[in-house]
Amino acid sequence: MDANHLQQFSEWFDILAVTHSKGFPSEEIRGRAKSEYFDVLRSYPIEAVQSSYETLRRKMKKWPVPADWLEALPPFGSTARLPSLTQDELAMNAEAERLGYEAEAVCGCLVCREAHCAQPPRYAPRLDRDGQIIKRRHPGRTGREVLLGRWIHGVELRRWYSARAEFYALYTKLAMEDKKAKAMTAEQRLNRLVIVSRGAVAAVTP
Repeated sequence: MDANHLQQFSEWFDILAVTHSKGFPSEEIRGRAKSEYFDVLRSYPIEAVQSSYETLRRKMKKWPVPADWLEALPPFGSTARLPSLTQDELAMNAEAERLGYEAEAVCGCLVCREAHCAQPPRYAPRLDRDGQIIKRRHPGRTGREVLLGRWIHGVELRRWYSARAEFYALYTKLAMEDKKAKAMTAEQRLNRLVIVSRGAVAAVTP
């Protein structure tokens, strides 16, 4: 939640105060209590807090303390804890899914031309300020999270294709080594392991 959701949360708080006959000595104390509850819950999306409120309104027999709000949130890992995709995000995600997350043609935009990247744009996950992938809830698909994405261009796009090429090169190399290893006898595999282990020890020994 953010400051834009304070009014909505305030309404839920006041409704619970009425239904649970919770009185406050003064409006100042009510406001301070409301701010404290809001601060405890502000790291969760408004949809999850609303779910918590509706659960408390139906099931709580006493005034809910902040810990009760937290316990009534959707289960950990539930998509109900995630904000829903906006209409623009939903449309962009649907188009990316249709294309298989890769544009149909090589991009000729200025950013890609300046980066000398003649590749189709890719739809890549967005990251938050901590470098974590941003997840959203799909309004029409219960229980499925969606990675919030964007179309990348230019130097970033060139790095993406370079990283993919390196991955498949390493994958092919490891697959070939695994095939060779399976063709060895048990004694040959043991000897190979000893040689590799000695090399690793030598590399870290002063």
